Amino acid sequence: MNALALKLLLLTEVRLRMRRTGTLVAVLALIALTWVMVGDPAKGVAMITADDTRVAYTSSCLAFGSAALGGLFFGLAGFYLVRGRMSEDVRSGAGAVLAATPVGNAVFLFGRWLGGVAYLCGLLFIFMLTMLVLHMLRGQGPIQLLVYLQTFAVLLLPLVFFTAAMALLCDAWAPLMGKRGDVLYFILYVAQLAAPIVLTAESKDQWSPLLLVDFSGMGASVLTVKAMLHTSNFTIGGGEFNPALAPLVLPTWLWSAQLTATRVGCALVALLPLLPAQWLFHRFAPDRVKVRASGGGRWSPLALANRLLRPLLRLVRPLFGLAARVPGM
Repeated sequence: MNALALKLLLLTEVRLRMRRTGTLVAVLALIALTWVMVGDPAKGVAMITADDTRVAYTSSCLAFGSAALGGLFFGLAGFYLVRGRMSEDVRSGAGAVLAATPVGNAVFLFGRWLGGVAYLCGLLFIFMLTMLVLHMLRGQGPIQLLVYLQTFAVLLLPLVFFTAAMALLCDAWAPLMGKRGDVLYFILYVAQLAAPIVLTAESKDQWSPLLLVDFSGMGASVLTVKAMLHTSNFTIGGGEFNPALAPLVLPTWLWSAQLTATRVGCALVALLPLLPAQWLFHRFAPDRVKVRASGGGRWSPLALANRLLRPLLRLVRPLFGLAARVPGM
């Protein structure tokens, strides 16, 4: 029963989210972001540079650079793409039906979380495919698919888990279903983004427990670049270089056993918001969740026409009484 319910919840979530206009916009933004982040060395710009020397566009370089930079996009955009399903259920009336089903809160919420994770992983897969196309155009050496898969998994899966878990928490607890949830997530995202970077910059390449909350992977990225390039003077995301210097080459496999274990631990920590989500879940109770008008104040042609034509109602209102008194009118 639970396995079937999880399967149905997962497939339903993915199908509904993939049909959204926001998904198409996100895919187009990912494609544009990919082309922007991979600079053309012929124009004097490279994705990763160190001490005025560019890093050759091998599979490890392109996979690492794109995953590190793509995490910044997925951390924010992914949250706003995933959240909001509970509000849609309340407005459409599906929430009352779901609340009456025998599915428990834990199974329901876990299925919703799995659907969010699968949706974000689908966007990551499209992102990776775009990088493979760019590798064929600007890359050096063969396309090593396992290198791409490993790098994307190590760097981005903890972020996907955390983003989907926080979106679920903000949907499950009524006080966070509005703007307060957006603000809370933004504060947490900025905090977890800044703290590990500052730590790794000051700790002289030492491991720290704060890397367990480095969901974006920026702290792990900084440690990896320092270890591989043996310098603190580097840029990720586009920098000028001296074409007279021979390009540096990153090793094929970048991740040490310690950093890999740290990222696994980070992925487990990212699941913690699921616990309060289960405890605080409103289960669409009318006394805990208020139904808002469809659209939530967003602009639409019908809403605009309604506001413009509302003053004319005073002119036609007497006609209703006349029609009631005059037969056949």
